[in-house]
Amino acid sequence: IYGAYFTETFRGAILAVPRGQLEAATAYGLKRGQRFRYVTFPQMMRFALPGIGNNWMVMLKATALVSIIGLADLVKAAQDAGKSTYQLFY
Repeated sequence: IYGAYFTETFRGAILAVPRGQLEAATAYGLKRGQRFRYVTFPQMMRFALPGIGNNWMVMLKATALVSIIGLADLVKAAQDAGKSTYQLFY
């Protein structure tokens, strides 16, 4: 799911780069890879960084919540198994 959010963030950032910048790079004779490296990427990152930060924080919070829930379930299962066999901490 988060891959789609990051993809949309990058797509929006690339579309935010003014078309005139790309046309100027083409007029200078830059190849496609050079246009991306020297013109599109630096300008795109200016627009993408806030969205990347937001997506990263949401993903970090969601995975922390899932790990806590998973840990609680694991501990509960271990307690139930210990209670049924009366062999705790072996």
